[in-house]
Amino acid sequence: MSRSETSRAAVAEFLRSRSEQACFLSEVAAALGGREVEVETRLRELHNEGEAWLEEFVGPDPHLPARILVASAIDPKLPRGPARDAARTRTHRAFDAWFREFLMTHRCV
Repeated sequence: MSRSETSRAAVAEFLRSRSEQACFLSEVAAALGGREVEVETRLRELHNEGEAWLEEFVGPDPHLPARILVASAIDPKLPRGPARDAARTRTHRAFDAWFREFLMTHRCV
């Protein structure tokens, strides 16, 4: 895989390796050495194929990006509905934890 093109398989494997943890788009891109736009495309493919849950959150502060993407692998060993729900829950928990930390440390001037 070239550094300029991040493969769908690499993104899927990275998410599976995180198992019970959701990942921000920037984390996946940094870990794989890919561009965020390419990684986002691969995450959307995985989401559409039912292999990953991709959630887009709105940055609720003017100092945050307008949208924040968080993804989690869907466990193929579980029934489809519960596996998808678990992945969705992981994305929400990751965003909520990150946002709490942001609010505790961010000071607008």
